[in-house]
Amino acid sequence: MITSTPPTNPAQKGVPLNRTLQWVVWSVLGLCIAGLFVFAVRQQWQKAERTADKPLARYRTVPPFTFTERTGQPFDSTSLRGKVWLANFFFTACPGPCLAMNGKVQEIQHDLERDKGDSVRIVSFSIAPEMDTPAVLTKYAARFHAQTGRWFFLTGDRDAIYHVAHDVFMLPVVKTDPATRGAGQGDYMHTTNLALVDREGVVRGYYDSDNPEVVQKVLVDVGNLLREKPDVSALATR
Repeated sequence: MITSTPPTNPAQKGVPLNRTLQWVVWSVLGLCIAGLFVFAVRQQWQKAERTADKPLARYRTVPPFTFTERTGQPFDSTSLRGKVWLANFFFTACPGPCLAMNGKVQEIQHDLERDKGDSVRIVSFSIAPEMDTPAVLTKYAARFHAQTGRWFFLTGDRDAIYHVAHDVFMLPVVKTDPATRGAGQGDYMHTTNLALVDREGVVRGYYDSDNPEVVQKVLVDVGNLLREKPDVSALATR
């Protein structure tokens, strides 16, 4: 007698397999969600750590100075009393580094305008004052949408500007000698670092403008300086 086993119902056979697949899918999905949550928490923690109040070093105090602004009007450093300000050194004919540096400064200006109101200034010193006249500086400043009254471009006596760069901010600035100039060197050699000054006129930080995170670093330290309580007596004597 020949007997045959009834065929298995495919639907019945597939039930446990489907449940297993569902369990695997939900498990993987749960792990992904947990991973994203951990990542988000870690990012917030790192951001909080970066933005936390951290004491900044104290370097030299900037002495009083007077130069000529791009508007043609005298610029007296006493106008910076009580302000946090960012300084840099450049010249308008600089083909690449100065453009990149001031492009970063433009980003900083935009974010400061949005978040810090009227509490911060930017001061750019020309290291080639003999060619960077107020008219030239005005045209150059327009390339970066520099706000009059907030971002200042200064020209004036070259020795006085170099003194501020070398002896106050401790930043290298050199007018090269054509007779001894090396191959590939331009008329001027200078740093593309930025310097941050607090409301008492003390240099508190230096920043490499080539650093991809320079904008964020400057903004964080500006916020820290604005939260410091200034020495009123120090402000009065400047």
